[in-house]
Amino acid sequence: GDGTMGQLGFGGNTTQMTPQLVEISPGVPLTGVEEIKGGGQHFCARTSTANLFCWGNNGVGAIGTGGTAAQPWAFPTMAGVNKFALGANHTCATTGPTNLFCWGDNVYSQTGDNTTTQRNSPTPITNSFTGIVQLAAGGNNTCVSDMGDVKCWGYGVDGMRGVGDTGALAAASSAITSFTSAVDLAMG
Repeated sequence: GDGTMGQLGFGGNTTQMTPQLVEISPGVPLTGVEEIKGGGQHFCARTSTANLFCWGNNGVGAIGTGGTAAQPWAFPTMAGVNKFALGANHTCATTGPTNLFCWGDNVYSQTGDNTTTQRNSPTPITNSFTGIVQLAAGGNNTCVSDMGDVKCWGYGVDGMRGVGDTGALAAASSAITSFTSAVDLAMG
């Protein structure tokens, strides 16, 4: 596939016609992967030791390296990760039932930090979460199921956040009242 932004994770930035092994550094494969997800041009994997590794397009900080250079190797972004989700150019992860971190593109406040400032490394999201059960990210928005209550933020045109607004910016919304016991979330 297309590897021009390092999104294949093998250390190069070329298109490949055969599967490539994701590596941490030359000759050192990423092992113990339990879950892998893809965003626009970046990927992340959670290992059996709860470490989150990300690679690919980092032009707006989606990898969480602290900078914006493309990351063709699997970068050790966070430790202690339970859940994670990738949007088009942002990433979010939990390290416990009330601990949410997001980073990357934030032009629509999709990281949930109440700003539109790009975040190049994992940033704690302060909200009164009581227990994040599910986490999902779409193109430019993010939702959590907080003990069954769905809360969303980010791009909101056409009522995407489900709380009756059409604004383009928002921090974590109040719960969507029609969903009070959500057990799964998915976004496109």
